[in-house]
Amino acid sequence: MNEVLSQQEIDTLLQALNTGELDPDAVKLDEEKNRVKAYDFRRPIKLSKEYINTLHMIFENFSKIAGNLLTSQIRVNAGFTLGAVEQISFDEFIRSTPNPTMLGVFHSKPLSGNQMLEINPQLCMQIIELMCGGDEQTVEIKKESFTEIELGILEEVVLSLLRSFEAAWSDVVEIDTQLD
Repeated sequence: MNEVLSQQEIDTLLQALNTGELDPDAVKLDEEKNRVKAYDFRRPIKLSKEYINTLHMIFENFSKIAGNLLTSQIRVNAGFTLGAVEQISFDEFIRSTPNPTMLGVFHSKPLSGNQMLEINPQLCMQIIELMCGGDEQTVEIKKESFTEIELGILEEVVLSLLRSFEAAWSDVVEIDTQLD
């Protein structure tokens, strides 16, 4: 409230409080409800260094677990390395992903919000090739979309990566991930 009240308005408010017409607890609740904070989605609030370091530790652990798991699935040595932990806007993220791409949207209870796992389409095709008995040679296939069979294979890979995600978070908090 940034406006200045006149003496008559102040007296009226005090009289309403004394007679019971106005409940002080209701006024406090109304003030708390009306607190709206502006948020600029183009420039997200930066995370503190402590959160960044914790996320770095979690995703380093995730890369080790996921690399071992993917190695056993595709029967070829696979290594994950953490490139960076940084906060970018959703628009920047969408612009940086190729089209088509494999995008797994999931949520993790008790964490709030949705998470995404993006897998490059060339890596997807290499994983499919290896899981279907192909060799380690690089696959260069440009596709408009994935077939239903390919999506079924990739969904199993994503689900196993989500189990790695749960294991990586287990040092911080127990989570339960569900693919949306």
